[in-house]
Amino acid sequence: MQNNFNKIRFLLRISVFIHLVVAILFGIFNLIRLQGGTNIFESYLTVGGAIYFVFLGVFSEFVLYLNNKGNYWGWILGICLALLLLLNPILVFLLGIFTLYFLLAEDVRRFYVNKIRKKSSSRNLILNLRIVSLYFFLKAVILVFSFDAIFSEDFIFKDVLIIRILFIFSILISFVIAVSAEVMVFNLERKKSYSLRIIKIISVLSCFSLIFPVGLLMSVKIFDNNSKQKFLA
Repeated sequence: MQNNFNKIRFLLRISVFIHLVVAILFGIFNLIRLQGGTNIFESYLTVGGAIYFVFLGVFSEFVLYLNNKGNYWGWILGICLALLLLLNPILVFLLGIFTLYFLLAEDVRRFYVNKIRKKSSSRNLILNLRIVSLYFFLKAVILVFSFDAIFSEDFIFKDVLIIRILFIFSILISFVIAVSAEVMVFNLERKKSYSLRIIKIISVLSCFSLIFPVGLLMSVKIFDNNSKQKFLA
């Protein structure tokens, strides 16, 4: 297991180095372009690229710090980082593949899952469900208030019925997820019977949202074979 942890730390250090170097190159490129004369859009584009790679470098360093501490959030964020790296050019893409492979190795996964099991599972699950409920409720409210602005006269697809239907469906499903998460919290707090299947669906749907780290963490907990007895304990 220690060998896999060393490989993860090595890959994270490479990620920090690559992203900071690329950020510096973006900055130098921007200075050269400014001296040679360039438009504002190109300048903002290169500055935005530099900020993006600085963020990835700092994020990689933070994940490395948490992994050195053996913190399970370091594992969750490490998986998120690896998925982000998969969206980048070929060299960083390969780095993401190897990082994800070692993070999901059986011994590493078992180490962090055991850490999670030692925590108060019911309390942590309630906190995660509250975050999910708040996120999807705010998302639904924002979509409702932005409906008229989005489907204004300037919107090219304003008359396409299927897009309106999908937009309304997104609002409804967000409200349903928010209410379902709150109902699960209510039942968990009172040690009442609840549907484990509903919580599994909520955790999976959360993995495809902006709060995907919470969704991943919930999925690790909830798909444990003894989860129902553990959460009601």
